[in-house]
Amino acid sequence: MQQQIDDGALTPVLIAYGSVFPGGRAQPANLRGVDPAQNIVNVPTALIKTQSDLIPVRVGERMAKNIGINAAV
Repeated sequence: MQQQIDDGALTPVLIAYGSVFPGGRAQPANLRGVDPAQNIVNVPTALIKTQSDLIPVRVGERMAKNIGINAAV
């Protein structure tokens, strides 16, 4: 599998479970991390490249609705 990653045929994806706290109440969340430079997973990860210390995120429409935030499209 490492050879396929090295060849650019696969990209590692980090999957972890976490929580968000909208309005002080806990909501479960799936956290998925991918390399912003990858071009295998069909997600526009180039949009989340940043030079700041902040951790960029993309929130799906359903999650945004459930936690009461505005999801930019």
